[in-house]
Amino acid sequence: HSKKTLYALAKTSRYKATQILLQNLREKLKMQVLWTSGTGYFKTMLKALSGGHWLAFVMDQKPLHKNGISVSFLGQDTLFVKGPAQMMMRGGHPALALFCVRVKPFEYRIITQSFLIEAVVLSEAALTQEFAKAIDDVIYAFPDQWLWEYSRW
Repeated sequence: HSKKTLYALAKTSRYKATQILLQNLREKLKMQVLWTSGTGYFKTMLKALSGGHWLAFVMDQKPLHKNGISVSFLGQDTLFVKGPAQMMMRGGHPALALFCVRVKPFEYRIITQSFLIEAVVLSEAALTQEFAKAIDDVIYAFPDQWLWEYSRW
């Protein structure tokens, strides 16, 4: 519903059917995809944010080439992507965590948590830990609705 463009980071799926499904969904939502398999997407992300556009990350994704920040997630040391924290730290941009929770068949509730850069600036690691905790909290509140399709640990 926003007049701004929504940019979303994405990596190609190893399953062709999943890739087609996701691509169709992204087109319907009028998303601009920034492929993480390429180069230069970090500059494009900063440019999008500077232009007042939206930028979407899926926070619990496994970082490419083990290039992430280690945080406590579900009680275990886990590498998380560091892009969201970098965007906030470098540009002073706020972040909003969104979770879609099923209340009953065909009825959903959106849970949000906002993150702002405070006067005392956190490190990228501390900020990423805050993101992981937000996901933890929702998973513990609704464990039957969490799905991770790959082996992480």
